[in-house]
Amino acid sequence: MATKQKLQLENINLEYSRFVKDQVLTEVQLNEIIDFFEDQHRLTRTCLIGTGIVCGLHLQRTPAQVTLSAGAAITTDGDLLKMELTRYKHFAEYTMPDAGKYDPFYYKEAGKEKVVKLYQLLTDEDKDKIASAQVHGIKDLDSEITNWVAILYLEYYLKDPENCTPINCDNLGQRQVAKPRLLVLSKNDLDKVIQRDPDETIGDDIYLKYHEAYESYFTFPILRPKRVILNQNNTINSI
Repeated sequence: MATKQKLQLENINLEYSRFVKDQVLTEVQLNEIIDFFEDQHRLTRTCLIGTGIVCGLHLQRTPAQVTLSAGAAITTDGDLLKMELTRYKHFAEYTMPDAGKYDPFYYKEAGKEKVVKLYQLLTDEDKDKIASAQVHGIKDLDSEITNWVAILYLEYYLKDPENCTPINCDNLGQRQVAKPRLLVLSKNDLDKVIQRDPDETIGDDIYLKYHEAYESYFTFPILRPKRVILNQNNTINSI
């Protein structure tokens, strides 16, 4: 069983310490301030602005590349994503970081836990950071995944410092990582992501909500109001 990450809005911090002169501050007091105001930002976005795509983020596919237009979006956990125009020319199988296992990417089949097949789209710069044997050209994407869709996903997790030895650490404290990833998966696997299993702690059905709203809009009954026929019996004059 993978260790799953928790949503930041599952535990909202409603208190923080006020400081006095000559006070010695601890990491708990400093982190309280960050958590309090971060939670307020998340609540503002999810409750007052809404989640999903705000503007832009149009996806265009050509034989040589996948292009994501500039735009902004808000995640279901209240993170603000601002993307610049990005051209992806490569892709590789996506592996979630150990500290950032996203619950909706897992599903159960025959009593066993499995993870959906995910691929990450890569720019030329991203490609240089991954072993060349694992990277494929974007022209092979359709043959690798049939009937695929793309999702904009934010990796959000705490990372332990790297410059440490068993007896010394020059980089104390953990780093908060927030990296947007453009992932692709099959439509069948997308259904497993948006449908919340009974034992899942996180449900990410933002796509399902918008899809249902879209379907409902176009199934509204057609209203045909009666037209008033003007004639000399119901009209005094033409003014």
